[in-house]
Amino acid sequence: MKALNQPKYTGIIWLVVRLWLGYEWITAGIEKVFGEGSAVWVGPKAGTAITGFLKGAIAKSALAPGFDPANAHPAVQTWYATLVQNVFLPNATAFSYLVAYGELLVGIALIVGIFTHFAALMGAIMNLAYLLAGTTSTNPQMLVVGLVILLAGGIAVGYYGLDFFARPMERVLFQRTRTRFFPQPQTDGPKAAVPLNITSWRGLTVMMISAHPDDIEACAGGTIAELTAQGTRVVYVIATNGDKGCSAAFCANWTSERIALQRQLEAVNAAAVLGVKAADVLLLDYEDAMLTSYPEVEVRQQVVSAIRQFKPHVVMTWYGYPTFSLLPSEGWDDLGYHPDHQDIGRIALDASFDSGVGRVFPQSGPGWQVQQFYMWNFVDITHYTDIKDTLKDKIDAYLQHKTQYPEPKVVGESLTLVARMVAERTKGFSGQYAEGFLAYF
Repeated sequence: MKALNQPKYTGIIWLVVRLWLGYEWITAGIEKVFGEGSAVWVGPKAGTAITGFLKGAIAKSALAPGFDPANAHPAVQTWYATLVQNVFLPNATAFSYLVAYGELLVGIALIVGIFTHFAALMGAIMNLAYLLAGTTSTNPQMLVVGLVILLAGGIAVGYYGLDFFARPMERVLFQRTRTRFFPQPQTDGPKAAVPLNITSWRGLTVMMISAHPDDIEACAGGTIAELTAQGTRVVYVIATNGDKGCSAAFCANWTSERIALQRQLEAVNAAAVLGVKAADVLLLDYEDAMLTSYPEVEVRQQVVSAIRQFKPHVVMTWYGYPTFSLLPSEGWDDLGYHPDHQDIGRIALDASFDSGVGRVFPQSGPGWQVQQFYMWNFVDITHYTDIKDTLKDKIDAYLQHKTQYPEPKVVGESLTLVARMVAERTKGFSGQYAEGFLAYF
């Protein structure tokens, strides 16, 4: 059943729907822009055709000469006829170009799958305008399909189109714009971070919630090694199957399914190195890089179910908000950018609250209240773990993720570098290697 929510499957259905709607729009646009009658739309006589259409709309309203007052329900409402008479008709030439090229561009956008939701919205607005003007034709069907795409399509509607490539860039552009024009309020500066009181977690359960199979070891491997060594139970919840991420040198010509199976096996093996039992590794199996395309409430319910099943006292996860000060040129790669990381962080935070409210998702079992919640963080660090003695364990665990970095030397150097950079960014910490966290409650 989960396949019904995966864009690579539902995207095929949306592709067919999109192509039909795009074809309807592009044929209408081509006729107006390039057809035999184009002169009355975009040529020397631009505005002629739409003027006739608009006058026809007025003739169907109460504003028409000789209108019978006994007709309480004219085909065109008075308010719309007034708008046509005072706004559209005086600017008929401009609206003629707008309609002709609008239909053409909406059709192209829907067919190639670029800015799909915006195109569906613009198409729906035109369909509604035609219907209000008293024209039926295929407008009702097109309006319904456009609204369905707009409201229910999600990321899947553009999965087999240019949106597949454009959406990540749009997301980064949006986040950069928000950061640039709506900056976080300035404070007096960060307070000194304090070490995690791990010894107080003896006898408790700590849950790590990640987006990908290799995230947990990269962010908290040293901390986990220390926790399991003192007898604390650690549980993994991994949202995606990692089927998109694999080194070309290791996975050449592999299918996504084979990559997913390999990565899930690696996750269990890496957990074992750190003392985490296979039975305590829960794989939710969502598609890699597509977490935001699934209904948020569905993913949140899955995480709530996991929390109520394993009953963790402490939850740790990704920082749920992009941090653009983590520059790739400084060696941070995608730690501040990946949409899956941000999405699972926010969902885990909401789920940790929801899990304590028994009336929320009652089908997921009795409520369980999480006592402490931390996000893995590399900049705004409130708590840290000194991993000088467990860095080797962290590296050994990550070496199990051979699909990511087949070269052991690269793994060791990369994780050591990140641990050193976190230590340098942790105010009040004088050690050499650290893992950082931001406490929420």
